[in-house]
Amino acid sequence: FIHDVKIRRTDKEGVQKEKRKDACYLVLEDITFKFSRPSILDLKMGTRQYSDTMSSDKIARKKQRTLDTTSHTMGLRLAAVKSYNSNENSGFFQLHKLEGRALDQGGIYDAFRKYFTDGLNSQYQVIRQFLSKIRTLIELTQKVQLRLYCCSLLLVYESDSSLPAKTDIRIIDFAEFQKEGEDGKTYNEPDAGFLLGLRTLAGILESMLEKRPHTNSINAG
Repeated sequence: FIHDVKIRRTDKEGVQKEKRKDACYLVLEDITFKFSRPSILDLKMGTRQYSDTMSSDKIARKKQRTLDTTSHTMGLRLAAVKSYNSNENSGFFQLHKLEGRALDQGGIYDAFRKYFTDGLNSQYQVIRQFLSKIRTLIELTQKVQLRLYCCSLLLVYESDSSLPAKTDIRIIDFAEFQKEGEDGKTYNEPDAGFLLGLRTLAGILESMLEKRPHTNSINAG
């Protein structure tokens, strides 16, 4: 949020006018802007994908969707991915949310493997950076007494091998988070379903590093 902004407007004569306004605005950030070739992965997090304010029909649909996907067992499911990959005809590895919902545990692991390669090299330095950040998120989430229902985790890394390894990770989509339950009582423990998803993700990254071949490459790090 920002409070003091400059507003530029063009009048009917095409003259730009500027004035300051002290108000509260929600500012959207394009986190891919600082990347030359951003590879992006969106994960729907947690074992519960609905809040208490949703309609009963919507809650029922979301409960079933969780049971039908890896959200139930892994605490996450793939919502979307687009990464640079020279092995793909389009030059990108891409999956949309319906394809992500259809993935089983093996499919999730395979999607991460494809996400973290440019078609020639696996991005082990990037994986290590993400793993460090995920471990920090786990520590922070354990201290927060909230329910992060319907939140997503957005991962972005630099795919341009001529540039230094760079990563960003954000928790997004907070519209349905809750500070208290239906009974009006505040929570006194962290969101176990969200934590399960974070720990699953950390486990996937750790497994990829453990299986790393002992060969040298530009991106091995």
